[in-house]
Amino acid sequence: MQITTEVCVDHRSGALAAQRAGVHRIELCTELSVGGLTPSPGLLEAVLELGLPTVVLVRPRAGHFVVDDDEAEQIARDVRWAVRAGAQSVAVGALQPDGTIDQERLARWIEAAEGKPVCFHRAFDGIREPERGLDTLIELGVTRLLTSGGADDVVAGLPALTRWIQRVGQDLEIMPGGGVRAENIGHVVQASGARSIHFSARKPVASPVQWENLACALHADAKAPLARTDEVEVRRYLDALAADCEPA
Repeated sequence: MQITTEVCVDHRSGALAAQRAGVHRIELCTELSVGGLTPSPGLLEAVLELGLPTVVLVRPRAGHFVVDDDEAEQIARDVRWAVRAGAQSVAVGALQPDGTIDQERLARWIEAAEGKPVCFHRAFDGIREPERGLDTLIELGVTRLLTSGGADDVVAGLPALTRWIQRVGQDLEIMPGGGVRAENIGHVVQASGARSIHFSARKPVASPVQWENLACALHADAKAPLARTDEVEVRRYLDALAADCEPA
């Protein structure tokens, strides 16, 4: 089975690590600690220079996935900016307050992508009626769906992932993501029938800070390590996947 590998990164060093390890594409964002936010122009430019196929996450803030008019406009502008800068694809998503897909805004963002593939991100995992949501994504022309199967992680969501992948066939690429580990990546792909897989493969990097002002909350965690995508860790995931599946 040929599987497309996608690594989520929030730093140029992570993109370079993923490229050296041999992944097929990256999803670029910032602030992975809150699920990922839109990257800056400088970061996107620096990563695109590497020549690795790049999906840009467009999400203006953390929190719930119901967006107001100003946020919808910002997302449309960021989508247009990303694809014109050279992104291969964008990842967006929004829900209505009742737990259904915000179809009007999603259609607008697909138009803003100017023909580039659009991925609906894990906003989908908060949806009320997933099967109906899958039909909506297909009708609107979404290319790919990133989801944990509506659960905390892909292992818990595996029954739903398997069912959804069988339901959509070739009409929508369903890419498992969320809680993918080297220890479960092969099982998730084989059991679900997925054609692609999404993971981050990060390790903590020690802080260079020697002194921190504990009286100021902004600096109180300055000595805490940062998580970065690691080349050795990415290779460990790819090796585990190759043990069960032949990568593309």
